[in-house]
Amino acid sequence: MPRPLNSDERAVLLAQADRAEVVAAWAPGSVSVDLTVPDAVPDGELNGVFPRRAWVADVGEILVWVSRGALSGLEYAW
Repeated sequence: MPRPLNSDERAVLLAQADRAEVVAAWAPGSVSVDLTVPDAVPDGELNGVFPRRAWVADVGEILVWVSRGALSGLEYAW
């Protein structure tokens, strides 16, 4: 069941976002990217799509990908 992030979860993701680096685009000209977080200590069990979505103004949505609790990608899906 969806719920808001608690303060600890929010702090972990915000700290990772501040250090995240783009390591690859999914395709030439794509705005979807793979991320890495230097010095992250990923020990979480969450893998796959982070269970939150951001809708875009025209068409589509933004999906946040997580691997072992660390940010691993941003996808613009339309």
